Amino acid sequence: MVCPITYTATIKKPQDENTMVCPIPYTEIVNCFIACGEQCIPLKVGIRKYWWCPELDDLKQQCIDMTALWSSLGRPRSGNINAERL
Repeated sequence: MVCPITYTATIKKPQDENTMVCPIPYTEIVNCFIACGEQCIPLKVGIRKYWWCPELDDLKQQCIDMTALWSSLGRPRSGNINAERL
């Protein structure tokens, strides 16, 4: 993928030898990343994962509830609550 923004520039060294200055403005670099991402990363808004089902919703909620209980009890590393959470 080639960025739609092209530059031929050299890095300039300021007085302080420990600092490098990039002549390309930050926002243009960010815009280049955004443009490349829009072209390369597919977005599927509103489409659920094909393997997800209502039973997994129930298991997820049980996991959330058990983790909340475990956390409210001080996050024990042993015992029944920890075993149920795992």
